[in-house]
Amino acid sequence: MAIWLESDRMGFLLDTLGDKSFHNQQDVVRNERRQRYEMGPYGNMYKALGEAFYPAGHPYHHDVIGSHEDLVAASVEDVKAFFRTWYTPANATLTIVGDLDPFETKNLVEKYFGPLAGAPRPRALPTMDVDRPVKDKVEMEANVQLSRLVYAYPGVHGFGPGDAELDLVSMVLGSGKASRLERRLVHELKIAQRVDVSHSSTELAGTFDVSVDLKPGKSFEEVRKVIDEELERVRREPVAMVELDRARTKMEAQFVMSSESNQGRASRLQFYNHYMGDPGYAEKDFARYRSVTPEQMQHVAAEKLDPSRRLVLTVVPNKNAPIGGRVIGATPTAAK
Repeated sequence: MAIWLESDRMGFLLDTLGDKSFHNQQDVVRNERRQRYEMGPYGNMYKALGEAFYPAGHPYHHDVIGSHEDLVAASVEDVKAFFRTWYTPANATLTIVGDLDPFETKNLVEKYFGPLAGAPRPRALPTMDVDRPVKDKVEMEANVQLSRLVYAYPGVHGFGPGDAELDLVSMVLGSGKASRLERRLVHELKIAQRVDVSHSSTELAGTFDVSVDLKPGKSFEEVRKVIDEELERVRREPVAMVELDRARTKMEAQFVMSSESNQGRASRLQFYNHYMGDPGYAEKDFARYRSVTPEQMQHVAAEKLDPSRRLVLTVVPNKNAPIGGRVIGATPTAAK
């Protein structure tokens, strides 16, 4: 039934799409946008980050969900053209995991997907890493309880040079109680409620983000002082081997836990298939992280986490502002 449902959606959904059902879905998606962005705490922060980080014309400059103006302006024919381009057998992979009979499963796939009309595979975009954000600083206010500080640096696209090193740097800085920033900001100085450090390496580009929610009454200046000190440390000197081993162990543990369910295994196989053309890429992926040295982490951090390459975003509480937040000031990046 699952195979039939998916083949029916891919092959015959457009035959049933008319003005009534289309307008209904326009309202559904607009409401989803309101709930996730306008009415979600800090929700508009991500829109502001994308527009301040990536230049106009970059695919990551705008939210995937689109603006209300985009959603209202879209037509049935726009949606059909998009669907015919992207939702085709040539641009899809079917991953099936579980206690199944391979012969019977392949026959079912051929039965339900084999007759679907073909179409050219869409052209893949080249990677589009950025060197510097469009803005140096963005100031926001929101109807929230805690101030938030974000440092955003241009990172590396998925599986690109330096990707593994930045992933491990992010874990050393902000993954768990023993990580440098969480230990100092949350547990020792008690000036932050939450610390999150991540390297988001996506298909076209990557970002290295440090996000901190301040405790009430604490200032951005005292939090920034600690973050700047720890970022300077990873740029100036290699991390301790015990920190690197801890980060690698935690990363591999997360991999194992995420692969325990059928859904997790299917997602992992398809992830590697999509990005590397090899669903069995896991061992090679592990090898990337196992081969990283503290000196390599320092070298990549010194290059990628330079203060001149960062965007600083702040969100201050204001009960009269929207919950999702609004931009109240921005400073363009100075030309070099």
